Amino acid sequence: ANAGNDVSICEGQSTTIGTPALAEHSYSWSPGGATTAQVQVSPSVDTTYTVTATTTCTSADDSVSVLVDHVPAAPSLTGPADGAVDLAPPVQLTWTGAPGSSTYLVEIATDSGFANVVQSQNVAATAATFGGFAPIEYFWRVTPTGTCGAGNASATFSFTVDNVIFIDGFG
Repeated sequence: ANAGNDVSICEGQSTTIGTPALAEHSYSWSPGGATTAQVQVSPSVDTTYTVTATTTCTSADDSVSVLVDHVPAAPSLTGPADGAVDLAPPVQLTWTGAPGSSTYLVEIATDSGFANVVQSQNVAATAATFGGFAPIEYFWRVTPTGTCGAGNASATFSFTVDNVIFIDGFG
């Protein structure tokens, strides 16, 4: 019996497990009850499958794990607080990590619908610093990306930049 190597798939995908059939062998899979040497599976959660191969004289079992990855959940924005005013550039934006994320797309726009994105960064951390702001209101959000693609964007927060001019480090 050879169920094959453990495999990871994204939620909604399928994979073939098992190996080509051998002459004079019969096969039975659990869970599922398939009776072929190879089966296509599409579990929604991590699942271990066991195949039993039987001949007229003996039988043997082997198992394979199919791990299911998901798109990352939306992160929660943590700072600055939604609606923060009079921020002095550069502005550091922070958020919680989203399990399964490898990078985050941070977008800053002048409108809450993000039709006019003025700055963006792809980062691996849970913080990013931006400068070069005019003294107006901005909207920002964070979209996580992982092995299975981009997740949902976070809620949208806003902040307003202070009308400050720095000369030699003094306001």
